[in-house]
Amino acid sequence: MIRLCGIAWLIGAGLLCAEPNEKGLWYVWDLHARQADDHKAVLAACIAFSRQNPEDLLVPVSNTLAAWHLLSLGKQDDAAKLLARYAGLKGNAVDQHAAEMARAWLSRMDREQVRKALQFYYRKEIKYPRTLKQLLEYPALPPGLKIPERDRFDQPWKYKLAGFTRIPGLLDQKYALTSTKLGIDSDLEESMAWPYAARIRMVPVKMQPNGVQMNRGPVGIEGPQNTFLLGSGQKVEGVTLVYAGRNLLILSDRDHWKVLRKP
Repeated sequence: MIRLCGIAWLIGAGLLCAEPNEKGLWYVWDLHARQADDHKAVLAACIAFSRQNPEDLLVPVSNTLAAWHLLSLGKQDDAAKLLARYAGLKGNAVDQHAAEMARAWLSRMDREQVRKALQFYYRKEIKYPRTLKQLLEYPALPPGLKIPERDRFDQPWKYKLAGFTRIPGLLDQKYALTSTKLGIDSDLEESMAWPYAARIRMVPVKMQPNGVQMNRGPVGIEGPQNTFLLGSGQKVEGVTLVYAGRNLLILSDRDHWKVLRKP
């Protein structure tokens, strides 16, 4: 079983100007956990939390969760606008991981734009281009299909023809396109099919150092297989402890959050 111990406290270094509204975020998360398919209800709760707590440390968690529900409702433009607000965030751990999450989902949406341009090229030429540069320079490509040359992590797309090399004329009938950073997790539709936070299989467990339960000290998180010592901002098996507050813990696997009550 995983025990992630020694989680550092995030108060200090100017991270908290005021006590975060953990109760408000827990209401949003609990609603999401119980009614993940009721996208409109969860979205309304996320919006209400952000409006009522505009300067709160935890707003990026609520708003990036709201963007996922917007995507689930098919509102990609609204989701992209919301995520774009966070893609360049720097500073505390919550901001940094909200930025990472925003860049991941925006890269998937950008990849869809590249795929549309590739399909346009194919309909015209009955083959895919050898390189994305050839697509970028294609004179018949409409302005509305202009493609981003790099993903949101500022890395060039990985593109190659993936047809049958031993059969003449079929090499250019298939392609592979991924974000360098996201790899096999680059596809938007496949990523949206994942149950939210299903890959974060961890729960908190009570820690009693020297026989005394600590309110603001180390806490434990238990998972499926191994035991680790994990501090704030550290990652293990693709999961990072982002926030350890008075009553809540927040984990992230880059694509999703998981909010947990401290024992």
